Amino acid sequence: FKVSVLNTAYYAFFSVTSGVVLSLGLALLMNQQIWLRSLYRGIFYTPTLVPGVATAILWLWMLDTRYGLVNMGMRSLGLEAIPFFTSIRWAKPSLIFMGWWGIGGRMLIFLAALQDVPRSLYEAASIDGANLWDKGRHITLPLITPAIFFAVVTGLISAMQAFTNVFFTTGGGPADATLLYGLYLYNTAFEQLFMGYGATLAWVLFGVIMSLTLLMFRTS
Repeated sequence: FKVSVLNTAYYAFFSVTSGVVLSLGLALLMNQQIWLRSLYRGIFYTPTLVPGVATAILWLWMLDTRYGLVNMGMRSLGLEAIPFFTSIRWAKPSLIFMGWWGIGGRMLIFLAALQDVPRSLYEAASIDGANLWDKGRHITLPLITPAIFFAVVTGLISAMQAFTNVFFTTGGGPADATLLYGLYLYNTAFEQLFMGYGATLAWVLFGVIMSLTLLMFRTS
């Protein structure tokens, strides 16, 4: 139980923070007047339409130590292969890296928020001598905080219930390095058939998610 809680806390913190930052940066880029912008938006959003099982199998193949495309590319550059899913050091970061595959959904939310920011505010700031950093800090971020709050809350809820990606890639290994809470709950209830304990674990997870959600609403 303790191992699964610590693993889930690690995974939730780093996957949510990195996912929000990357999706916001991608939205800022897609909000610029660049060539084939609509095509790029579609490309970045398309992975979110792929089912979770197919995504897990795809990345299990991509990050395979011997035959994965990532390690084959690294070996072609003279670098050593990385045991992504079989190393205690790399297993959890690999799951977080897999999560970046689906940042297109958050990107669209941020993109909608960015397009709701009045252009007149940027024009007024430019007249007052504000640079790009000043505009982002004093105009963009304050006005898109509702979208950031939504992304953080939903991302945290999703991360704390993560199951499919770890079940089909590592199964909780190596040495319980990726034993997330959802997988521990599943193993307890449906593999070991301790239904009472599994139901208790489910209620604990519900209570923690509810408490964190209410805390974020109170402190937002």
